[in-house]
Amino acid sequence: MPRRVGTVSHISRRGTIVLRSEQTPPLGVEVVDKRVVPVGTIVDVFGPVKNPYVAVRPYSREELASRKTPSGRPVSRSLPDNWPHNLVGTVLYTVEQKRKPHREKRKRRR
Repeated sequence: MPRRVGTVSHISRRGTIVLRSEQTPPLGVEVVDKRVVPVGTIVDVFGPVKNPYVAVRPYSREELASRKTPSGRPVSRSLPDNWPHNLVGTVLYTVEQKRKPHREKRKRRR
């Protein structure tokens, strides 16, 4: 089940997609659009704690062409020339990923 990350605010000069979020998402998680097409990965979370900004590094055209959607279809649709600038104002989501179970710390004997 995809979880909402936030709405795209703008694209930075370096090409990262900047979102305004309501919660702090984990770093390195894949981000998708409403059609569950991969967009990129979260590389930074910054700003105020209550409503942080999230920086997403978009996949290149070559990376997107090699990826597949969860239904198994390749993402081979032609992207517009202003990719990723056409995402401004859209809502992006994270893909659920299984996390490794947290190890409990061993108690030291004294």
